[in-house]
Amino acid sequence: APAVSSTAIKIIFPKKPPYEILKPALFKTVVKTAFQQRRKMLSNTLKKILEKSGAHPWEDLQINPDQRPEELSVAQYVALANFLAPLI
Repeated sequence: APAVSSTAIKIIFPKKPPYEILKPALFKTVVKTAFQQRRKMLSNTLKKILEKSGAHPWEDLQINPDQRPEELSVAQYVALANFLAPLI
């Protein structure tokens, strides 16, 4: 018999999502746009979206615009998309 060990896992999804996203399509657009140019700063990658909305969310959301997309948490992306939702 081969020396193989196996494991079974059970994934339980929460009944309620961990974050409330006001406009899921906008959230997807913000994240996708941010990661299209991963090595650039957020202020550059999200420039077109922010110009369209006329918003300056950095101070309100306490996000450093000089960060790179991979440095933000999911909660910060949700907050950014929810901030832009009524403006776009």
